Amino acid sequence: MKNMIMMITGIALGVLTLLIVMTITARMNYASELESQLSSVLEETLWNLTAEKEYTVSNTEEFLADVVENLAAALDAETGLSVRIQKADMEKGLLSVKVIRSFRYPGGAEGHVSCGRTVLLNRVSEEES
Repeated sequence: MKNMIMMITGIALGVLTLLIVMTITARMNYASELESQLSSVLEETLWNLTAEKEYTVSNTEEFLADVVENLAAALDAETGLSVRIQKADMEKGLLSVKVIRSFRYPGGAEGHVSCGRTVLLNRVSEEES
């Protein structure tokens, strides 16, 4: 009987430890993905919309819609994304964004990670030799 209780206790502690590790790993994965991709996505989006001008953007609302669309595509938005535009100036090449990503832990609780970035486009042209 003692061995049975010890075995059940050991299994319960093993499952609990596994859930704790999975919870910590999930949060770290979402946070590192958001931090590593946000800067490059913002720079690429700002460059495409202002410097290369693949198509014309007539107002700020269209500019912000394109930014959010590119962010959602690049960040694999199967989880919830909340994008807060803190400052956007298409003429100056300035974009400041805070992104909050929502996800579910393996235990079912909801978690959030956030990251904020400001991107300023450098439009200095190279001198001709």
